[in-house]
Amino acid sequence: MKSTSLVALLVVCVLIPSATTAETKCRGWRGDGTGLFPEADPPVNWSRISTTLKGLHAQAEKPRGNGPGQAKPVRLGHVDDWLIIGPFDDGGKDLKDVLDEAFIPDEANVQPDAGDRAGAVAWRKVQANGSMLDFLRFHNDLKGKAVYAHTYIHSAAGGEVSLWMKSLACRIWLNGEELCRRDKEASTRIVKTVTLRKGWNRLLVKTVAARRKDTWAVIPHAATGTTFFQVILFGLDADDAFETTGLLWSAPIAQAGRFSCAQPIVVGDRVYVNADPTFLVCYDKLTGKRLWVRYCGFSACATPAERAANAEAFAQINADVKRVETLATTYAGTLAERIELNRLCRDIDSRMSKVDRKRYARVAKRQEAGTSGLCSATDGEFIYTWFANGVAVCHDLDGNRRWLTLENQGAAKFSGGDGHGYQVSPMLTDSEFVVWMRSITAFDKTTGRVLWRIPRDLDWPPKKPGVPVTAEGVDRVHYPGIALYVPGKGFFPWSRSTHVDGLAYITSCEGAEVSGMLAVYSLPQKMDDPERLKKRWVHASRATTGETVRTPGVNWGWERCVANALVHDGLIYTISMGGVLRVIDAETLKPVYTRRLGLNTITWAYPYPHGSGVCASPTLGGKYIYLWGNGGTTFVIKPGRTFEVVATNRIERLLCGHFMGGMAHASKKGHYAECTVSSPVFDGKRIYYQGERYLYCIGER
Repeated sequence: MKSTSLVALLVVCVLIPSATTAETKCRGWRGDGTGLFPEADPPVNWSRISTTLKGLHAQAEKPRGNGPGQAKPVRLGHVDDWLIIGPFDDGGKDLKDVLDEAFIPDEANVQPDAGDRAGAVAWRKVQANGSMLDFLRFHNDLKGKAVYAHTYIHSAAGGEVSLWMKSLACRIWLNGEELCRRDKEASTRIVKTVTLRKGWNRLLVKTVAARRKDTWAVIPHAATGTTFFQVILFGLDADDAFETTGLLWSAPIAQAGRFSCAQPIVVGDRVYVNADPTFLVCYDKLTGKRLWVRYCGFSACATPAERAANAEAFAQINADVKRVETLATTYAGTLAERIELNRLCRDIDSRMSKVDRKRYARVAKRQEAGTSGLCSATDGEFIYTWFANGVAVCHDLDGNRRWLTLENQGAAKFSGGDGHGYQVSPMLTDSEFVVWMRSITAFDKTTGRVLWRIPRDLDWPPKKPGVPVTAEGVDRVHYPGIALYVPGKGFFPWSRSTHVDGLAYITSCEGAEVSGMLAVYSLPQKMDDPERLKKRWVHASRATTGETVRTPGVNWGWERCVANALVHDGLIYTISMGGVLRVIDAETLKPVYTRRLGLNTITWAYPYPHGSGVCASPTLGGKYIYLWGNGGTTFVIKPGRTFEVVATNRIERLLCGHFMGGMAHASKKGHYAECTVSSPVFDGKRIYYQGERYLYCIGER
């Protein structure tokens, strides 16, 4: 499988689907599948910010006094204003020698002001885009060049902060002391804990332009000459407290292994979320009180014969399951709880795989959306949940299990790779609960009995979305990534697409056919026989009415879309992994405007999903559109043909742990930002959002 195709697969890893027809009253993926909540009246402003970060301001110009003066607050964790100088010819020397060379006198201790000169070049003021300082926005050609960037940061009281940075070959100094040095051309993230002194601090970076063309995600498809620097700040002081506005409550979610990228669903006065590996959790939506947790692991699927034949193993499994259920029910979010829960769930799965390796196969090794990352669905009476390990389960609203069925079909493997796990959430039809595994499988809603299967194409590239897939003896028709057609009932959308007024909109998550563009499919009202759906194309146009979103030869993930499209009032809204918002006329399919948003993502893509840029789908809540980045930053914009920001918000939260093998591990080794890749749900004056470790309720008191 080609690397570009891998991106097409990975980008759906956080699409955590499901929707049903408008005839039913079902709710699931993005509410009714459209992401439209026009009846809602949610807030536009909220925040969670540390006292350390609240006390930070930054400016490009050399300070004139001891106080922050007119410096801008670092509320969102990024620095807006910088001074840059260059470019300087690197002379073709080794990167080490280039970084050793001081192109400006006494470089580490420089205290520049706008207009100050170093030989023939002068320091000039520029503005970053969120965390991204893309030097190619200010220079046409940086091949064989080095540049500097400098900013002044004022701390009201001093204290520890965590700096999340990314660049290529570089040196970085804080107050004249070297923080780090990278002599090789790589762009993995750099995380440093530093102590800011009270008053003014100086941050300086020197970076050298890329000398090779990157063809994969480390430097997102960058050409030679690519030059950039990113920095995001988090408070990390031992005495830090957090000030919250607009957050009614946040509740810890017990997660083991990976974490669920699924959105919550709201039914009546309750909110339900999936949690890894196989939890369904219910909260009181007004207070955030955890009402109950249901563990739906492999052990619940064991037969009496299996238990009798493996009595000793099940004695330990039963004890571990009991402890897991206790931990999940009383979970307070401590590191010790996370570590114990991870160990117990891992041990249970290991013992169950020894009972029957095929029936209890652990298929979620690269299940990047999480084993429970596939959004549940509800008909208002029951909650239907599908886990990526093959467990399908139905509960009533009080957590009583109606049925549970194990349909483990094995790993999500294509001929050329693992497919990054299962990515599509289940759907409800009038009588079926339909899931996506190695085959499309339908369960009877009442009993959980398997009714039919339609085999999936497990080769690469996959079947094109508009091509019908059928199976002998099954009258349903599967359109990959678009819909399931039920005769007499119409099309039931898969979560990869957005259905509005007889049209299906599918972004570049589906594979080679729509990579880098939007496809619009016409859905006939009635079909006598399966037919190929007609489509129109929307290429990833570079047209813009303002800021350029693509610098020459550099692709900041601007065309790849994890997120579904939002269709509202004659316009189509898409947002790419790189945070590029594209608005398209729904009738003509012509571009209206394009913007790259400063959503504080550390480019993309590894590790997934933490490094996947922007994954949450654009959502209409009342009058405005909400755009969520994967690091807790949100843009609220007005719908329409001109770009207008209503508010920007940030939930600042660091978690204890480190990355290894593409996963975040709970430990004391370090810290990382909570991942926010799910989509929001709006309910009246409130927004419900599932982060990596917390369920958030945003609203006015």
